[in-house]
Amino acid sequence: MNCIGVGCLLIAATGEGFYGLVVQLIDGINIENIIGFNNLYRLFMLLPVVLLSNSRMLYDRKTMLILLLRCMFGSLALSMLTYSYTLLPIGDAASLYFSSPFYTMLFSICLLKHRCKPADVLAVLLCLFGIVLLYKPAFLFTDETNNADEFSKPRLFGAMIATCGAMSDAFIFVCSNSLSKVHYTVISFYTVLCTTVPWTLLLMMRGVPTNFWKCSKNNLYLVLLAIFGVVILLSLNRGLQLISPKPASIIFSLAIPLSFLIQVFIKGNPITLMSVFGALAIFISVLISISFGCTCFSKTLVSSYI
Repeated sequence: MNCIGVGCLLIAATGEGFYGLVVQLIDGINIENIIGFNNLYRLFMLLPVVLLSNSRMLYDRKTMLILLLRCMFGSLALSMLTYSYTLLPIGDAASLYFSSPFYTMLFSICLLKHRCKPADVLAVLLCLFGIVLLYKPAFLFTDETNNADEFSKPRLFGAMIATCGAMSDAFIFVCSNSLSKVHYTVISFYTVLCTTVPWTLLLMMRGVPTNFWKCSKNNLYLVLLAIFGVVILLSLNRGLQLISPKPASIIFSLAIPLSFLIQVFIKGNPITLMSVFGALAIFISVLISISFGCTCFSKTLVSSYI
């Protein structure tokens, strides 16, 4: 179970790295429409997968409530991250959003009554340290901290949005272990549905953008984006059912250095000593989580099936 769960999370992290690259290739389409069309394509791709899995779509009231909450928070996390990019520098928004392992640890302790071990704290601190070194947020690495504009309302609101996105992301990890009896394809389907339905209603009021109907590379990129999105959803949701939330959030953070490496090799982004140390810190935190965190959960998981 451990190997399968870790493998699924590593696949999801790799897919997340390529996902960001494809988003950057799309040009001339509003970000909300990129998210909307992407999820619409995902919905069509996931529908036959759910039907072939022959899984239940409806469960008891408590399970359905947790499932809908998990899917709604998943949709909110993506929307908040996207919105925070319009209010903050990319480094600031990403650093605040990808601090989700810290909130996952807190939620696991408070909501699931999980014990916090020194290895958990070390892994989370190393992960946060690596994220800061890779993204180099402006409020830590420049003099913008002393600028009055840094404390303006849009910046503060953007920081709040990014932080709420990180908390929503952490809530996803914590909820997923409670949905072990729900098939991971069904969780993925409902997650996409929670984003597609409100976006479709918005699109009906505004109208479909005219440039979407033109034959271009953008449509190909959107389909490719949906394929990566389906792979990420299926592997992530399956991994979260097998691995405890704390190590799972750290393992999925491997998407950050992987995304950085993809940008280096494909787009030729420069490598600095600071970014190398940041990537190494995240890799070490992942190794700590796999070595210590996953082992503890496997015992709990086995005992729950006996």
